Amino acid sequence: MRINNVLSKIITFINILLLLLIVYNLFYFIKYPYLATDSGFYLSVARDIYQGSQYFTEIASSYNPLAIIIIGLPYFFSDDPNTRLFLLVNFIVMIFSAKIFYNILKENFRNPKQINFLFTALFFLGYLIFEGKYVLLEPISVLFQLFAFYYYLRSKASQNLFCYLIVGFFISLSFFSKQFGLFIIIPILIDILITNKKWFKKCYVITIGFSIPIALLYMYYAYYGVSLEEYIMYILGKGIEFDKGIGTGSTIGIIDLLLSFTYFTLFNFYILLIPIAFFILREIRRKESFIFIFSALVSLSVLYFASYFHYYLYILPYFILLTAYVSQFLKKQSHSIAFTVSLLLSCSLLSVYSYLTNNKAKDNYNNQNESLIRLQNIIPEKSLVYIVDPSKAYYFLGKYNSINPSKIGYCFPNYFYTKTICDNLNKGNFIIVGPDRLNEYVKELKIYNLSEIIIENRKYTIIEVL
Repeated sequence: MRINNVLSKIITFINILLLLLIVYNLFYFIKYPYLATDSGFYLSVARDIYQGSQYFTEIASSYNPLAIIIIGLPYFFSDDPNTRLFLLVNFIVMIFSAKIFYNILKENFRNPKQINFLFTALFFLGYLIFEGKYVLLEPISVLFQLFAFYYYLRSKASQNLFCYLIVGFFISLSFFSKQFGLFIIIPILIDILITNKKWFKKCYVITIGFSIPIALLYMYYAYYGVSLEEYIMYILGKGIEFDKGIGTGSTIGIIDLLLSFTYFTLFNFYILLIPIAFFILREIRRKESFIFIFSALVSLSVLYFASYFHYYLYILPYFILLTAYVSQFLKKQSHSIAFTVSLLLSCSLLSVYSYLTNNKAKDNYNNQNESLIRLQNIIPEKSLVYIVDPSKAYYFLGKYNSINPSKIGYCFPNYFYTKTICDNLNKGNFIIVGPDRLNEYVKELKIYNLSEIIIENRKYTIIEVL
């Protein structure tokens, strides 16, 4: 990208603004660490793992274990860690991701350091905006994806087969963090088939690297009597016999998808220049662009399953990398100005969104803590609880256990029929449910006690099985 003195000052201003936004968002989230619903699920599972339960066989989960184990590292040092310690683990993951992302930019594109820093700052801020600040699986899965991507780009330059082995190894770690991480193998294999002559050998070496973690984990489970078929079903997320099997994204429709993608585009307005640049600038259309195009397009496949904000964590890095590739060819001043204006627009929208969300941070955090106090006055710690409608964060915050760890776990309500849940309830168990679904559960129970409670400004009912 060609930068004159004026544009250089504007880029410097944007970099400073991005840094301030990063600090601003981190400050508010560390000060008011509101726990997201998914975070409560993962941390509750991590708690059970570190208390000695075996993943998959004794803890029902459709997710792979690696990211949950990493998330739960504070349990290694304490039975009741401060919530901010889990955020610290997440922050360390983000730092490593930003570092490897910067290395990809530095080693593969002919952009000035100023521009590489800008793209890295956009990536880091995007993590915070798209819910990466919460304790989730996606940031860890994406970290391993980026390691795989980095070593693949290095292997293309060096033709070192050992690098291909490492690529497969990190893809496997990404898959073991969350199954969506496997998608990175698609653009890599396509690029190998199109741009490499010795494609079979390289694909074979990647397969060996990918198989190493899978084989090691299978050896562990085989020792405890798990068959190969059971193990494969576990790691593919099919180890639980769901009644519905429609998952947590079942209520997400086309409107939600379009709305979330609109937010993503507005916050990253510069990506709209990518197709224009490919149309105008012939020199961009090289074999070197294939891997960046494929990875960006394939990353969108996660939206087939759901369009949650945090799913865009799988998409963001590859669209920024494609933008970084394109920016190398912006030689004319008019092109650089258009790119800079798009960045300013994105930063403006990111600033407004950061202010609006952080302005509610204190109230959300206080409401969650106040709700927890009211909840624990009715349901004591260590109780067996099934949460239907309110946030699954209360599994972790309330120190509640699953009604049936090996069959139900802490799964989301869309996985099971109401009757299945009620059949797994025993005397002294609790259900927390909203008014819309209260009658569903009451009809399935014989003797119970009802208590109303306000959780985060909404009315819910606690059902105690008698």
